[in-house]
Amino acid sequence: MKSLSAHEQQDTLCSAQAVGNGPVSWKNRPRPLPEELPPVKDFDQSLLPTSLTPWVVDTWERMQCPPDYPAVSAMVSLAGVVGRQIAIGPQEQTDWIVVPNLWGLLVGRPGLMKSPAMESMLAPIKRLVHESAEEFQVTHPLTTDRVE
Repeated sequence: MKSLSAHEQQDTLCSAQAVGNGPVSWKNRPRPLPEELPPVKDFDQSLLPTSLTPWVVDTWERMQCPPDYPAVSAMVSLAGVVGRQIAIGPQEQTDWIVVPNLWGLLVGRPGLMKSPAMESMLAPIKRLVHESAEEFQVTHPLTTDRVE
């Protein structure tokens, strides 16, 4: 049987305690995050599709938020609408296809308008979902008849 180092024993003890076997005792307590953030490049508006640019620019100017927030939200929500309808065939002579996925993350301190910017970009999609659900309810009403 392998003997554990002191560090491995501490990790095992903390893991066992974290799952409900007693209070966790940290040897070295986590430090708070620093107040100063590392520098980040400015958002390059030319990276946006030209059809989305006016909408995204209007949103970040009205909301006075970083331009990244509505831009990332618009691109990721648009990718979600496209979904598996478009695939990439990276090899010309094979039937191999790749369905691309786009992930996005909004990072910022509280109060920087992350959620409102994201909600603003999702509003048209939410409206389409709502309209589709209403149309479905009209064309497929719930029946109250019992099948016996």
